[in-house]
Amino acid sequence: MQNVKLLVGIVVGTVVLVLGVALVFSGESKPQSYDGAMVMGGRAHVKIGGGGGDGGGEASESAQTATPRVSLVEFSDFQCPACRASQPMVEQVLADFGSEVELVFRHYPLTGIHKNAMAAAVAAEAADQMGAFWEYHDTLFEKQDEWAELDDPEEKFVEYAKDLGLDEVRFGEWLDSGEMAGLVQKDVTDGNSLGVNATPTFFVNGVKVGDGDVYRAVARALNE
Repeated sequence: MQNVKLLVGIVVGTVVLVLGVALVFSGESKPQSYDGAMVMGGRAHVKIGGGGGDGGGEASESAQTATPRVSLVEFSDFQCPACRASQPMVEQVLADFGSEVELVFRHYPLTGIHKNAMAAAVAAEAADQMGAFWEYHDTLFEKQDEWAELDDPEEKFVEYAKDLGLDEVRFGEWLDSGEMAGLVQKDVTDGNSLGVNATPTFFVNGVKVGDGDVYRAVARALNE
């Protein structure tokens, strides 16, 4: 009789242990959700797949009227080589999923290791004041090797604005206004609160995902 009780006790204990381990691992594998408003921020820089948003150029009719089902938020640093390397993947997501996806760009310059990252973010905000954020965004990544290690990149940044057809005097005024740095810092503050500590960092509908999982995460979100 004692042996039967002992056997039952072992079986029950094993079941409890297995269930406990399963709960621990299921909790670890569940993606962490974050405060949606903080992830999205002011949504100042939004590009909708298929040509909508504030990306410049003429948006398709479907993109103009679309309500995206997935928000892909990117915290990025213009001087970061990994951020530049991720751009083809981001563009592929927008191309493949079209107007069901919106890209929200947020600044997170790693000033401790990238000496010109903050200046580049400020320049992009200055270009935004003149309606050319995404064009300037693309230029900064494309020409990253030109300006990244300059002692003073401002001349290059003004040159890029001029090449895009922006009024260089007005651009310079925005560049020197001090307001642009405040906009960048808002993104950095939100990023810190969200646990961002590297770039690029991506969120898909408020859930942090690794850059290698972005495409799959967007596809899953669209199938939910």
